[in-house]
Amino acid sequence: MATDVTIVIPTYNQRYKDLRRLLEYYNYYDGLVFVADSSSSPYPYNYDLEKVKYFHLPELGYYEKIIYVLNLVNTEFVVLCADDDFIVPKGIQTAVSFLKLNSEYSVAKGKQICFLDDMSEKGKYVWRESDWDCYSIEDPSPSKRLFMHLSSYKSATFYAVHRTNLMRDIFRLSFDNSDDYLFGEYILSLLAIIRGKYKIFDQLYAIRTSHPTSNPHSFYKFIMNGTFDEKYKKFRKVLSKELVNSEDISLPTAEKLIDSALAEYLKNENLTLSGLRAKANLKNIINSIGLLDLAYSIKYKLVCKNDYTYKYSNILSQPKNPYEDPSNLDYNEFVLIKNIVEGHQS
Repeated sequence: MATDVTIVIPTYNQRYKDLRRLLEYYNYYDGLVFVADSSSSPYPYNYDLEKVKYFHLPELGYYEKIIYVLNLVNTEFVVLCADDDFIVPKGIQTAVSFLKLNSEYSVAKGKQICFLDDMSEKGKYVWRESDWDCYSIEDPSPSKRLFMHLSSYKSATFYAVHRTNLMRDIFRLSFDNSDDYLFGEYILSLLAIIRGKYKIFDQLYAIRTSHPTSNPHSFYKFIMNGTFDEKYKKFRKVLSKELVNSEDISLPTAEKLIDSALAEYLKNENLTLSGLRAKANLKNIINSIGLLDLAYSIKYKLVCKNDYTYKYSNILSQPKNPYEDPSNLDYNEFVLIKNIVEGHQS
């Protein structure tokens, strides 16, 4: 398996505590690891020169550095791993084996858990299972797969195992058709779903760092700054063309399907585009009379913005971590990562 797949780790802003922790974990892995680092200064610590190929690319942005490194990958499969996460080699192996036997699938991954600092006990962490991305998408129709994924969008697919040619292609298309991370993430995920089925298997695949509660998949900020319509037009165009090339569907039909999927997604979030536009207009009016900062200050006080349980409600509401049970088949892998995380505290 290790000769069939390359792990690519993008990093930036001298996040070397996280990267050092991750590379320590991959000392236990016998495959190839590429690091794409756009930090201003290079990684200062030692690493396994036989196993890790380090690329210092301070002049390149997020997509550009990944595209650069993907063009150097020679293995059939590739997987991205964020510098503050862990993707489990056994999970990668399961995904690779599955994709080799099932050509109609474009991506595969397993279950994931998240962790964050336990504020009640210094040096400890809270571990939770993530149910944000817990089902496979296996309809034979590309348009139905896109609708299923976009209408209930919870998590990106690009940390799953991909065929390398597919990963190169979707990153190039995303880079050419978006200029921000949010729309870029959607394009990456939805292109992969159009190209093939999506498999999630019942095995530990990733352990990810949790970040404060936010709404990263909201288009509101683009509506607020007036850029949404142009960004969405490019987004819909690239996906519509992909659908037309993938099945017997007209361009207008593809565009309407994407519009419907977005409307359904917003509905599931108790939102509408018209409602978001009205909210943006109101904010702009409040800002024009100099009261927006005051309104934000009042809002943060009312919702306890700095309260731990509020900031991390997204993970604290998730199910208990099943891998803490010694009888679980992935218990030892969880303990290994847990020990590395706790051993790298500042």
